[in-house]
Amino acid sequence: MFSRKILFHSMVFNVWKRFQKQPILYKNIGSPLATGIVFAHCSLKEDKPNKKLFEFNPKELTHENLIHQACSMSVNAASQLLTQTVIAIFEITKNYRSALKKLASVLEEVSTLPSIGFQEDIADTIIECRNIISEEKRQLNELLSLMEYVEKVVIATIETSYIAGAQTACEILSERLHSANTLLENEKREIKELEEEIVRLQKLVILNTKIESDEQEKK
Repeated sequence: MFSRKILFHSMVFNVWKRFQKQPILYKNIGSPLATGIVFAHCSLKEDKPNKKLFEFNPKELTHENLIHQACSMSVNAASQLLTQTVIAIFEITKNYRSALKKLASVLEEVSTLPSIGFQEDIADTIIECRNIISEEKRQLNELLSLMEYVEKVVIATIETSYIAGAQTACEILSERLHSANTLLENEKREIKELEEEIVRLQKLVILNTKIESDEQEKK
């Protein structure tokens, strides 16, 4: 066992000594590699065609073309403003109609059963519905007022685009405004019908309460 260790160490020493006599080759490896990289890089540059990054076209920078582009941007901005305003109005009208329908249902129940009209839970429900209706009505009126100014902006944009010769953008925005007004008119009509129904039911509840009160006094 001891002799094997001596033999192994002797072999390692001889190999190390032989490599010590030879020149170190890895010191000169960098230069051929660098030369190859430079040549490869140059050949890649030569293979690629020299393309222009930007081609100047004077026709695209005329006053007429620039005005058309500005009109298109104005139409997009006005269209986005119109869309967002209409979406906000629809969301408020949905909540407003829901509150009106709930109040109408409660009032109808009270009108058919006059004796229920004095129960506290029904009275609390009516007060809660009226508070919600009042808040939703306030928000709806604010948005409808905003819609009037939005419509003015859209109309001004349509007229400007028409005068500038951007008829396509003008027609698209006109159709969107017409569709928005049609939808809003339908919403207003449905809300008006519900509000009129609420007024009718309130009058009926008051009348029934008065009749019941008179009958109680006669007794």
